[in-house]
Amino acid sequence: MILFSEFTALKTIASCQIIRVRTRSNHIRALLDLVSEGNFGYAQGMNKDFICNNKYTEEVFSKLLLLRTSHMWEKIKGFIGKEYGVAWLRFLQNHENEH
Repeated sequence: MILFSEFTALKTIASCQIIRVRTRSNHIRALLDLVSEGNFGYAQGMNKDFICNNKYTEEVFSKLLLLRTSHMWEKIKGFIGKEYGVAWLRFLQNHENEH
């Protein structure tokens, strides 16, 4: 399932340093694809080891919310909860009535 095919960015992060790139899919998109497919082992560390920047958190959460209808939603919520902790729980609480 490639749900995030239109999710691109003008910047990407490598080793927690921002570098400029042309518009294309980046590792945040790749991480979202891994999560959507249930490949949590490969996505482990996405917050602190790969993305390394809180300014992307809201956008990542918004994209993850698109998976709400997935049969894996409960597992996805649990995984992201481990990655982002209370920030994820607050986001879910603030968006629980959106469909």
